[in-house]
Amino acid sequence: MKYFLQSLMLFSLLITSCNKDSNADLAANSSLKNINSLSEYNTNIADGVSMLFFHATWCPKCAAQRPAIEGLLGDSSLGEVFFGQVDYEKVTDVVQTAKVQGFPTIVFYKNGTEAARFSGQGHSKEKIKDQLLDLME
Repeated sequence: MKYFLQSLMLFSLLITSCNKDSNADLAANSSLKNINSLSEYNTNIADGVSMLFFHATWCPKCAAQRPAIEGLLGDSSLGEVFFGQVDYEKVTDVVQTAKVQGFPTIVFYKNGTEAARFSGQGHSKEKIKDQLLDLME
């Protein structure tokens, strides 16, 4: 019985620490530009190098990946890169157009064409930056 109660308390703690509202707050307070329509998506990836972060507000893996992406926003060597985010729950037509099937997904574009894709969490700031620098050459 003691083991059951301890397990139940731990489970409750985990559930409340990864709730939907806290992840939604992270996305809302981000400096990534929100993509809110298919036309906005097409416009922002059309020219140059773009990176879009596809996420869901309820996704703890997305929240874990976010700091590596946002850590690049002030990097002067990436000043010409467009950094955006797409919320799965709000812009499903963009998610379908980009053929995103899981979250988080980072999609890199060059002049309107997909150039690379990272799926899942655990992609370092350095790995993302290297991909962007390669596309800028």
